[in-house]
Order: sequence, then structure tokens, then C-alpha cells
Amino acid sequence: MAQKKSQTKNSSNCAICYYRSSPRPQSEAAIERQKEAAYEWAKANGYEILREYQDVANSGTNDERPGYQGMLDEVSVLMPSVLLLWNADRLGRDPFEITAARKAMADAGCQVCYVAGGASDGGSSGLALMESMLAVMADCHSK
Repeated sequence: MAQKKSQTKNSSNCAICYYRSSPRPQSEAAIERQKEAAYEWAKANGYEILREYQDVANSGTNDERPGYQGMLDEVSVLMPSVLLLWNADRLGRDPFEITAARKAMADAGCQVCYVAGGASDGGSSGLALMESMLAVMADCHSK
């Protein structure tokens, strides 16, 4: 039986942020709300934002988003402690894609934190279950 790899959070006070807006009117306002919440969270929790990624007016059903791909490509190089997201569906709307992205973050020692709800993964399987359910609901909503 294979042993489970221990995934520990990086000890820096560095964060990265990912913002996404759906292809609907008022996309810029949605991005600005996400940024404000991320900066408030970072300041309140003593984190410095290293890098921001964004995809404006881009559906979460498509993983070929430039900002999203850039974030996935750079997380293992930057090694931030946290990824700040507005909520789970900003990462994507496909449960399998979200799982793959969360694994990439965990493998790089980066904890996922939702600034709109104040939740973070912290290694919690309960949050991962909640996130999976939200992803399935978001996927159904998209279809």
C-alpha cells in the first residue's frame, strides 16, 4: 500500500491571488470586489501578496484561461503559503479540474483560502468535501 505524501504549508507570509469573472455584464466590478477582499484578508492575516492572476469575462468551465494556467505554472516556483480566492467556483466549475488545481497547490505547499467566506483548507477533508459539493453545483449551474 502506498504511503500518503505529507503536504505541509510553506512557512512564508507570501500569498498569491486568483480572480475570475464570468462572461456577464459588470465583470470588472466583480474582479475589483475580489481584489478588495483578498487585500483585506492579506492585511488582516499578515500576508504579503506576491502575485495576482486574473481572467476577466472567462468561464470557469474552461481550464484554458491564461491567468489560471499562469498560476498553475508558477505556484511551484513562487512557493507561496496561501492562494487567495473569492470562493470555490472562482477556481473553476468542473469538480475534476478543481481537484487537480488543489492538488497542484498542496504539492507546492500552498493552502487554499476563500476570502469571501473566511474558510481555508488547512488540510481539512471536511472543507475538501464541501468544496467538491460546491463544484458539482457550479458545474450543474453552468450546464
